[in-house]
Amino acid sequence: MTSKAWPIFSSETPNGASGWGEAAANVGNPASPPPPPPTNPQARIRLTTIGDVAKEVKKLYRESRAGTLALSDATRLAYLLNMLAGIMTVSDLEQRLAAIEAAGKPNR
Repeated sequence: MTSKAWPIFSSETPNGASGWGEAAANVGNPASPPPPPPTNPQARIRLTTIGDVAKEVKKLYRESRAGTLALSDATRLAYLLNMLAGIMTVSDLEQRLAAIEAAGKPNR
């Protein structure tokens, strides 16, 4: 009965080298060029208000219903927009509370 507790080592060498102690085939070759820039860069989306975020969510909904945007992509983007809306809401409430507290403090 043979035990397979210990791995069997292969005669293959890492990185495509032909033998131990020899350099891999890609050593010394120039690096591949970076990918080309996008041909149609998207315009920057304005997301400074909750209304802007709502418009973008509506756009995602229309695009996913039309089939121009994969539902999985729309879901991921909508999740991020939801997070952004929550952060904006909390930030706005924080600023309002600070203003109320500052107005309620008596001058000494």
